[in-house]
Amino acid sequence: MTLSRERTPFFKTLWVWEDDVPRPGDQQMAVDDVLLESGFSVPLLRHYRWQGRWASFGRSQSLAASQREAEGLSLVRRPTGGGIVFHTADWTFSLIVPAREPSASLRPREFYQRLHGTISEILKLNSPNVEARLASGKDCRPHAACFSGPSAFDILAADGKKLCGGAQRRSRAGVLHQASIQGIELPGDFLSLLANALAETPLPFLSSKNIETRSAKLAAAHYGDRAWTERVP
Repeated sequence: MTLSRERTPFFKTLWVWEDDVPRPGDQQMAVDDVLLESGFSVPLLRHYRWQGRWASFGRSQSLAASQREAEGLSLVRRPTGGGIVFHTADWTFSLIVPAREPSASLRPREFYQRLHGTISEILKLNSPNVEARLASGKDCRPHAACFSGPSAFDILAADGKKLCGGAQRRSRAGVLHQASIQGIELPGDFLSLLANALAETPLPFLSSKNIETRSAKLAAAHYGDRAWTERVP
């Protein structure tokens, strides 16, 4: 089955990075940050895996509250907002959209609605017995743990359980959208399905020595630094 023809792709061209190198939390955040600030002319979709048991929390969240929620897990503060996300059995991805792309100028709510609407349709078409839907105002409730409190346009199962949520950072370079899908068995070719739904022409992306070097330096100097992790919101 294919997506509705009425749904227009986000992008004409999209780089797709199947990042199969497991990395600790500080390095994962650094890679996303470096990709955002690299000034690429093409949007990039990155799927990545975690080294060890991690939880990430939003840049404006309290470390103390996050530690209570994520006892026993390593913690990293994200460059994006949102609450705590547990990365022990999730499918994590980031979407980097250069400022020159029309979708980078969408308001956050519009961006979430379009992106999560696309993901929701993929899930309904390719995951048996899943009745995915977008969260409405009546579903939303605040909670430190991101997947315990849906926000508008998060993806929910029929019973209201959250399946997908995301958070953003916007800079002059563009938009960084970090997201997690969990609590659902995804098709093995989900990355390909997502890439083909988002773009007319998905193209493979390979990391470079420059990206790896810059990310390692940023991880050590910033995301792995105690001052960043413990900063007071």
